Parts: sequence; C-alpha cells; structure tokens
Amino acid sequence: MISESAGSGHSLKDLDLIRQDAESELAAVKDKETAEQFRIKYLGKKGILREILKSLKDLPEVERREFGARANQLRISIEEKFEQAPWKTSSEDKASLSFDPTLPGFPFPKGSIHPLMRVRDEIRDIFLSMGFSVAYGPEIETDYYNFEALNTPAFHPARDMQDT
Repeated sequence: MISESAGSGHSLKDLDLIRQDAESELAAVKDKETAEQFRIKYLGKKGILREILKSLKDLPEVERREFGARANQLRISIEEKFEQAPWKTSSEDKASLSFDPTLPGFPFPKGSIHPLMRVRDEIRDIFLSMGFSVAYGPEIETDYYNFEALNTPAFHPARDMQDT
C-alpha cells in the first residue's frame, strides 16, 4: 500500500485535491478562453497531471503501480468531463456534425459547347425536323469505290490525274 506522502512529493491526498480543484474549475468554465486555460493547466504538456505522471519514475515499484493507476484514472476522468462540458454550445456541435470531410465534393462544370458546334447542332436539328437524315461516313473515298466498283477501267480518261 502506498503511503500518504510518496517520495516524489505527490500523495494520494494530492490527487484527491487536484480532482476537487479541477471539478470546481471546470464547473466555472463558461467560454472557450477559460476552457483553453483549464486545458493547459491540467491537461497540457506542462500541466499538473502531466507533471504528476512524469514524477512516477522516482517512486518505488510497488507505490508506482497504485499511484500511477490512480493518476491515470484522474487524467481520464478530467479529460472526459472536459469533453462533455456544458459550456460547449449546441451550435458548435451541430456545425461539427454538419460537415463530413469524407463526402465527395461538388463537381464543377467542365467548360461549354463551342459556338460553331452549337450552330452546327442547331442546323442539324432544323434539317432533321424537315425530314432529312444525317449520314456519316468518310468524306473522301478510295480509288476502288470511286472507279473500280463503278466499272471505270484504269485506262479510262476520267481517271487521268488532270481530271480528278
């Protein structure tokens, strides 16, 4: 069993006093500034609880276990009470819940139709409404389709380079 006054200068009574002080100070916290001061004082890098946990290395093994367990319980208790503090407004909670960083973003439109393409599409629609159809294919055919398939022999004058 650990004695009331441990060799490191901290005792179980000190832990109880720290618990009482922290609870009373936490009850007095009303805004973010005092909450931050409270967090720094008790839970910060150079806070009271951190200093107590650092001083555990100076205790004998038997006392270290019990004192360390109690100090760690105190730290967890204060952290939980700090996170559930009534000074936090519900609007802050709603704001933190309304934003989900895992959701995909909104897609942006990727440009617009070129003015010439818009006119071409309008003209095509006009001709389609008049009963015409759109035929797709190559604009320049091969020699076979222009001459051979039409039974124009190779020596025919229409196939001279000057005529084509």
